[in-house]
Amino acid sequence: MGRHDGFDRVVMEFRDRGSPGWSVNYVDRPRADGSGERIPVRGDAYLDVYASGTTYEPDGGDALHGSVPTHGGVVEDVFVVGTFEGATQVMLGVDGGAVPFRVLRLADPPRLVVDVRAAS
Repeated sequence: MGRHDGFDRVVMEFRDRGSPGWSVNYVDRPRADGSGERIPVRGDAYLDVYASGTTYEPDGGDALHGSVPTHGGVVEDVFVVGTFEGATQVMLGVDGGAVPFRVLRLADPPRLVVDVRAAS
């Protein structure tokens, strides 16, 4: 999670080679894929981020779940939901309602980047 002039950046970094697929959209209600349970994420709008082609650590590893600290920008909350059927879900709580965003896929190491524009 990083804050920049004009936008907040959320980065998901992966250990294996390859390039994850992705889907990022605003949703009305923050719900966990698979269970449908409500995700406790703060915000006025919810950006649902999926990285496809991902897996759990084979030994349970150090996979992160739950809220990630933010820095007081437009992204009010980041909640790592987990991995279900080959897709890792992360919910972003956006302060002040839906704003434009962009998604980048970077290599070496493989990363999925979501830039959320600060409200003007």
